[in-house]
Formats: sequence, structure tokens, C-alpha cells
Amino acid sequence: MRVLLTTFNSSYIHKNLALRWLYVAKPESIYAEIKEFTIKDKVSNVIDYINLNNFDVVAISTYIWNVKETKALINEIEKLKKNIKVILGGPEVTYENDEWFDLAIDGIVLGEGERSIWEFLLDNDDTFVKVKANEFKQIRKEDPKYLEGLPSPYNLEIDQASMENQYLYLEASRGCPFRCSYCLSSLDNQVRFFSFEYLESVFEEVKGHKINQVKFLDRTFNASKERTKKLYALLEKYDNIDSFQVEIVADRLSEDLIEMIIAPENRHRFRYEVGIQSFNQQTLKSVDRIQDNQRVKEVMSILLKNDVVIHADLIAGLPYEGLTSFRDSFNQLASIYPTELQLGILKLLKGTKMKREALEMGFLASSDAPYEVYRTPWLEKSEMDYINIVAKGVDRTINRNLFQQTIKWLSAVVYDNDLFLLFYDLGLIFEKIGISYQKYDLFMMVYNQYKDQVDSDLFITYLNLDYFKNEKQKPKLLFKESLVRELNRNIVFNGYFSQETVYGYSRVFKDYRKPDACIFVLFNQNQDPADLYAIDFKEDLCQKISS
Repeated sequence: MRVLLTTFNSSYIHKNLALRWLYVAKPESIYAEIKEFTIKDKVSNVIDYINLNNFDVVAISTYIWNVKETKALINEIEKLKKNIKVILGGPEVTYENDEWFDLAIDGIVLGEGERSIWEFLLDNDDTFVKVKANEFKQIRKEDPKYLEGLPSPYNLEIDQASMENQYLYLEASRGCPFRCSYCLSSLDNQVRFFSFEYLESVFEEVKGHKINQVKFLDRTFNASKERTKKLYALLEKYDNIDSFQVEIVADRLSEDLIEMIIAPENRHRFRYEVGIQSFNQQTLKSVDRIQDNQRVKEVMSILLKNDVVIHADLIAGLPYEGLTSFRDSFNQLASIYPTELQLGILKLLKGTKMKREALEMGFLASSDAPYEVYRTPWLEKSEMDYINIVAKGVDRTINRNLFQQTIKWLSAVVYDNDLFLLFYDLGLIFEKIGISYQKYDLFMMVYNQYKDQVDSDLFITYLNLDYFKNEKQKPKLLFKESLVRELNRNIVFNGYFSQETVYGYSRVFKDYRKPDACIFVLFNQNQDPADLYAIDFKEDLCQKISS
């Protein structure tokens, strides 16, 4: 029996850990092969691969982002008329899956399939495999002790060459301790931990590889305080890994854990996902979510002040949250200025309590993946469209490290700190400019939008600060600087930089925030981001502010 374990990932940088677990759990008598594609690949490429290698079984890992591609592949396999078995698995097909049996499939593995798929293929044991519509079967959960006894899925031969160029997804636990009704993880609220010794063996196994980022799949990295502290101590040992991404519950962080997070050896190696979703307590209660709003904001503020990277989430479309309430939630979160802010629209995911209740309440959502809500009893479609424009303004600016200084300044001097309205107006600019544009053109559009409402000199200073940040080579100037010669002479005269440096690969512009100051931008031959220096001639100070 020849089995193809496959999926359509959202992009090349991602890889599917579930397929790797299936692979290491296979019996010796079965030949299995992992071959991953992306949603940009042609389905015909997959068919060609199946034909070329004469597979008897095609097992497809199915998610919300690859439903269309998976269905297309199933239809094309049927056209081959080769009696190839098609098995599905994954969160998208575990719940409310009867419609999939309208296609030419042979079964759906329910839950964690490390054993179930092989029991089904070898012994026709369908205890945890649904083989027809309107059939009830149990959803399987595996014991980590069993999984720890399998060969490791984290350092397979197929991954050796790409280890540095793809994320390494890792499970330290399965399940989630919380029951947020909109989330699939709420359907598995029994947390099962992999042993600390096993995790240490995984990191030892991959320490010979350069890895850009390890992404922990745990729904709550800080579910156990003492275990989390041990993990921090363990991860410090592996300098072959540039960074780690984990999901945390901010209001559950103890003071000693906060100290560990902001410690110099940790603060720049970790990226934290923090799901806020809403600050409306009635909304939070309605989705079975308990959150200390004040504590969340306090903890996030402490972490951000210490340069910790935080990706924060809000969800639009939750119960009891109209536009006014959502605007307030957004402004509370945005005013903390997380490193990234994801403004998502509620998805009515199959199997969730939220989907059942929302449909009873009168929510309207797309029947196709990703099942986004477009109207609720509290939000009209036009208001949802408004929020989507705000989301575009956020995603194209702070989430891409653009306009950070300018946004804070405009928020104070133009919008009375209403960031929701500010990002809406920025979103409208992106609606006009489209997808393809030059950075210079974008900055000039923002300048033209506000130049008559603000102090022009100060505005130009903030735009320049943002424009030159992270630039690797001299860009086209936004504004002609009439004082260039005078500023450069003063920089050399005061001994801040040599004449060769000043008149070489650099830019300078007046800093109107102070009476006698400038910003000096120093580029380099290595194509690294430029260094920015704030120079105050009156105070005789030269300080590096960005690189």
C-alpha cells in the first residue's frame, strides 16, 4: 500500500506538523510519503505527482484556508478512475462534515489521527473514522505518552534542507484550559502536556540546525506557571534558534513570569500572541471568556515598554458589541500600541458553540470558508464594511512598521486620540492607492491628506523619521531640505561624524521638535537598515535612536 500524506499550506514558509505525526506513526508494512503543496499551486501539479508515484491512498489534511483546493483535488482524483482511496482529516472536516460525503471520499478521520488512519487502512477499523453521512463517531484524543514513544516528527529527512527557511511548529501540549465559544480549541479543553524531558530531547535533536523561528502550537503557553518557567530556562540554552512565538493569556502572567519575559536574554527572542478579542465585559461573558481588562492593559504596557514584541487580536462581530462598543475596545487596545494589531472578523467555525448560538440570534455569515460574519443584531453590514477599512489601515501601517511616530502624533493633534477614526482615514488612503505603490507615493498621499490641518514643519519631521526608518539605501527624498549644507557643516564642526562620513552615504533633515536639532541618517555598505541619530546642537548631544 502506497499512501500520500498531503495538504495545501497557506504559503511555503509553513509546514504541516499533523502530517509528520501521521508519518512517524505509520506501521512498517506501509509505504507513506509526505508531499506538501501551497494554495497557490495548481491542482494539476498534485494530480501529476499522484499519477507519477502510483499512490493507492491520498490522505489530505484539511483546514479553513484550503477547502476550495481540497475539494478540487478530490474531484480530479475521481476523474482518474484508478480506485484511489481518499481520506480526509483536520479541524475543517472533524465537525459538521456530512457535505463532504457528496464528494468521492472514503472516510474522515475524526480528531487526532496518529493511530486511527492506519487502523482504518490496515484493519478496516472505523471506530474513529466516519465513512458515510449522518453517522456519529467518537473524536479521538491521543495520550502524549504514546506520541513520545514514536520517532520524532521534528527532524525528518524531508525537512533537513529547508529547516532554516521554514517555521518549526512544535507542540508542548494539546488542548486548551479555556472555553471561548468562538474557538475550535474550546472543543478540546483537556490540556495534555508533553513531558519536559521529551521537549528537551526535541531541542537537542535539532540543535545542529539554524532555525529562524519555533512556533509553539500550544493554545496557552502560560497554562502552568512552573512549567513555563522551566521552558524559558530550557530555551535559553539553544542559540541556534533566533526566535520563538508563543500564545499567552496576559492577565494570568505572574510578576516573576513578567520578569523572565522582559529579561535581556528573553525580550528579543520571543514574540507573543495575546488574544484580547474585546474589552466589553458583557460581550466577553457571552462567549464564555473571563478577562481582567485592567490587568491585561497593565501587563501589555509593561512588556511593550521593555521592547517585547506583542501581536494582539481583536474580533469584530461578537455578541453585544455594536460599532460604538467595538470602537471603544479598539481604542483601548490601540492606545497601548502593540507591535502588531490584528483586527479580525468573527468566523462561525463548524462545531463551535458560537456558531449554534449566533445562527439562533440572527447572525448572517458566509456559508463558504472562512465563514466570516457580515451582519449581527448589533452591527449592520455597512458598519462591518467600515471596520474592514479600519483593519486595512492598521494592517498596512503599524503591522508593516510604517508611520509609527506619525500615527502617535496625528492621533494627539488631529483626532483627540481616537485611533479608530485615524485608522479609518488611513484605510481610505489605501483604498485609493490600491495594491501596488511606491513608499514615496504613499508617504506623499498621507502628507497631502493632513498638511493643511497641522504644523507643517513638525509633520515633515515625523514623516521623515518614519520614512527613513528601516531603509537600507538612500530613498528618494520626501522633501527638499534647504539647510542640508549648514547642518552637515555643524555635524562635522562639532565632531559628531567625520567629513568623509557626512558627505558619503548619509541624509540629514531638520528636527523641528527642538530649536537647534537635526536627524542624521547613516547608511552602510552591508545593506543593513540605516542608523538614525538625533543631534541637538544646543545641548551638544548625539544619540542613536533607531537602526
